[in-house]
Amino acid sequence: MLRIINSQIKLAPKQIPILLLFISIIIGSFNIARAQDQNNAKNALSAEANLNNDTETKAITNTITKESSDDSSEGYKIPSPIALKHYYLGNYYFNKFDLPLAEVELDQSITHTPDFKAAHRDLCFLSLLRLNFARSVAEFMLVTGITIPIEYTEDEKAQLNKKAYDLHYKKALAYARKNNWRESKTELEWAKIYDPKNFSVQRSLAFAYANLGDYDKAEKQYENSFQLISADGATHADYAYMLSEHGNLVKAQNELAEAVKIEPNVPALHVDLGWMAEHRGDLKTAKAEFQKAVEISPKYSGLWLHLGRILEQEGQIAEAKSAYSKALAINPDQLQAKEGIERLSKQNPS
Repeated sequence: MLRIINSQIKLAPKQIPILLLFISIIIGSFNIARAQDQNNAKNALSAEANLNNDTETKAITNTITKESSDDSSEGYKIPSPIALKHYYLGNYYFNKFDLPLAEVELDQSITHTPDFKAAHRDLCFLSLLRLNFARSVAEFMLVTGITIPIEYTEDEKAQLNKKAYDLHYKKALAYARKNNWRESKTELEWAKIYDPKNFSVQRSLAFAYANLGDYDKAEKQYENSFQLISADGATHADYAYMLSEHGNLVKAQNELAEAVKIEPNVPALHVDLGWMAEHRGDLKTAKAEFQKAVEISPKYSGLWLHLGRILEQEGQIAEAKSAYSKALAINPDQLQAKEGIERLSKQNPS
């Protein structure tokens, strides 16, 4: 029995020819074995069955099925559907030369079917590419039957899940920085499978859905994230902006109000809530929010200017002139504040 994971060995110069011979044998058998494996894999898939109501997995793939009869190939054990899913995902990343993700997904496949020889064979080859010779030898011994696999412990599975989560989440963020939301969403869905109660991935997935225009799924994801952590002002604000863009202004204002309640000292939230309330004709709330904003950031002329406009709309002339004057005192070039004072002075010369 043997399992060597993430270990490396150093070779003396005289050992290099042996290693090269070893590599050539593996590479030579790799394509032949892959062709056989593809035929065997077809026998492990049917056209209809899904993965036992696993909705997390169905969101990513609902075509993986299981075979009811034994495969006729001697010595070949049909891997479980979920092992096949991770196996093909590992090959997908391998073809993109994303070797860390390829390795972690192949590792995932053998946690579900420990004697999945195709996965061990691919890990043997992949380990060579990553210069992890000790593991490559170990996987070769598993493939050839010199030794048998040892199942992962629960702690090892947990560590592997965390590693898979980290890699998928980082990949998702990299895609997001390029505004590739479709690929980002897919990586986030995988990250969610590995850590379904992680607040960051739930929130990020909601944001990705929103950027793809799938507002129903985005709304569901935001609600899911609030079940994990409800007191996160930034998430409530993101949700509010999405709802506002989608035309649900009442709920948007409520969500933004919740964000303000959680983060009362962030002036930008008060400003956004004030703008949203003003847009809905709720001048009372708009005035209160801009008053709070200037209280937190009294040296920003634009806030005083907008507070003056709201006060002017409410007919509070003296208060509006005062707000315009404060804006002008901070920024003497604030033309709109000058015009506001002149306009109000003509309306009420006293």
